[in-house]
Amino acid sequence: MRVKLFTLHFLQIFIFPIQIFLNF
Repeated sequence: MRVKLFTLHFLQIFIFPIQIFLNF
């Protein structure tokens, strides 16, 4: 349970810069 939540948070942090880069 905790690992899944941690992975989800890590994915958000990893995807956020990519989305900004794609938007640019």
